[in-house]
Amino acid sequence: MVTTLSPGRFFGTVEGRHATGPFQLVETRYGRGQRVPVHDHDRPYFCLVLRGDYRERAGNREVACRPDTFVFHPGGTPHEDRFGDLGGRCFNLECESSWLANRSSGLEALTSPLYLHDDYTAWLTRRLHHETRTLAGHSDLAIDGLARALVAAVARAAAEQTAGQAAGHGEAAGPDWFREAVAIASREYADSIGLADVAARVGIHPRHLARTFHDRMGSSLGSFVRRRRVEEACRLIRESDDSLSRIAFRTGFADQSHLTRTFKRIVGTTPAAYRRR
Repeated sequence: MVTTLSPGRFFGTVEGRHATGPFQLVETRYGRGQRVPVHDHDRPYFCLVLRGDYRERAGNREVACRPDTFVFHPGGTPHEDRFGDLGGRCFNLECESSWLANRSSGLEALTSPLYLHDDYTAWLTRRLHHETRTLAGHSDLAIDGLARALVAAVARAAAEQTAGQAAGHGEAAGPDWFREAVAIASREYADSIGLADVAARVGIHPRHLARTFHDRMGSSLGSFVRRRRVEEACRLIRESDDSLSRIAFRTGFADQSHLTRTFKRIVGTTPAAYRRR
């Protein structure tokens, strides 16, 4: 069972908190060997490991997170954590979904956490941590500027990782038939593909594919396809002059209204507002 955390809420002991504009900045501490159950967050958030270490499992990935590991969690992505012998301390910047969508960075359409080991990203987040702890004159203004710079840095890193995956890196883990199923869903998202179609093509019973897909990817195959469609719609809105109805057709939606409903549910704003901003 997945626990959904409301805005501003985190597991662990809260050591500090500051709210300003669309942001919640929260420092959390975790005990030795503490396990955090499977959960997700209503809003997207950025996390920097300050001390200690933990292993995070999200979908089909398990990642070791150590000091200066940076993680971006899209809203609604389940994950669980297991801390080591030293426990841990993390600094989190949570933002409203609409604020992130208005930055047109592409991060709002990601479907899984992003893990970085980057000095610049860590430095920006530590500066945010410093502003939160000191709250000197104009700290809220500084937080706003640093948050914008952080989004730009993470968006660039995400684009580089996406380019690497397109070149053949970072494919889904698992048996050959499962990797092929993910590849079909990723490649043919604009077609009318369903669970039964994909299962037949990889030679697996639909129920087995559904269970395996959810266990490894953290969502149903249908949800994965919808998010892939929205990801591509975000890219086309940013990079092309196509009309929204044309983009809806190119990304597999029934019509512009269908695109708008799904886009708003996942991104937090309409395609038209996303294009304007």
